Amino acid sequence: AITRATQASFSVVIASWKFNEYLWRATADRESQLREAQDVARLGSWEYDLETGRLTWSDELYRLFGVDATTFTPTLQSILALVHPADRDLLERQMVSSFAGVEVEESDFRVPLPDGTVRWLHRRGKVTCSPDGRPLAVSGTATDVTERKRVEAELERTLSLLSATIDSTADALLVVDLEGRISLFNQRFTEMWRIPQHV
Repeated sequence: AITRATQASFSVVIASWKFNEYLWRATADRESQLREAQDVARLGSWEYDLETGRLTWSDELYRLFGVDATTFTPTLQSILALVHPADRDLLERQMVSSFAGVEVEESDFRVPLPDGTVRWLHRRGKVTCSPDGRPLAVSGTATDVTERKRVEAELERTLSLLSATIDSTADALLVVDLEGRISLFNQRFTEMWRIPQHV
């Protein structure tokens, strides 16, 4: 015969099982939403456990670096091998400091991709400490800023061309903003008004 205590025990087990199933489903949903958000934002995340030395990457971070998550193992040396040679020294210093639990400044670096294009990534990290102040982990993100870098370079080229055009014109030009501050003038203007170069 099943007693009331046995029935209550079964009810607790079933409720616990259903609650665990609910938590598992909720966690899976959140992870799926995080993956989707990272994909849309073109933002990958990473975490380095200072106690175990384990480095983990999000799926999007593998994609941003142009590597396969099933064949690539992120280590200091394997990551640096993916980075543009001109950016490796700075990134290596920052990574070594981060992996030692030291906060470092944000930085931009280039990753040459297998298709010949170059992707710019913006890196930032944060150290997580125990209540007694001991560094436990370092986590961070890398965001694709290639389009921003392209726009900045185009703006710089445009401004350079504008400056060259203004300096080569025969007319004296002075540009003043709405508040009366001088924002631009050309060489002909300084010559015409005999303004010393150091002014």
